[in-house]
Amino acid sequence: MPADPLVTSSAQPSVPAKRAAPPSLAPFAAALADHLGVDAIDDLDSVLALAGTAAHEVVRPAAPVVAYLLGAAVATSPGQPVAAIAAEIEAFIRTWTASAQPG
Repeated sequence: MPADPLVTSSAQPSVPAKRAAPPSLAPFAAALADHLGVDAIDDLDSVLALAGTAAHEVVRPAAPVVAYLLGAAVATSPGQPVAAIAAEIEAFIRTWTASAQPG
């Protein structure tokens, strides 16, 4: 059977691979940021990858919660790259889900 392009490894078959945002999403996100008077997202792909990890490793509704908390963390950590904060949250998710597993 051919490899599933959405799978990052055989050890974690439910985690989607990081992929680029759909072309229509970046202009929408930039327009919404402008409308709200906030900085535009400088790394949309990291935000989407993190939301995917949350949805697949915790529970689907965790995606918007994690995206919100990522935004809050970015807002209170000026100068720190979104990707670095996203990586920290992703590591937390993986540790939390591993410790929350029964058995």
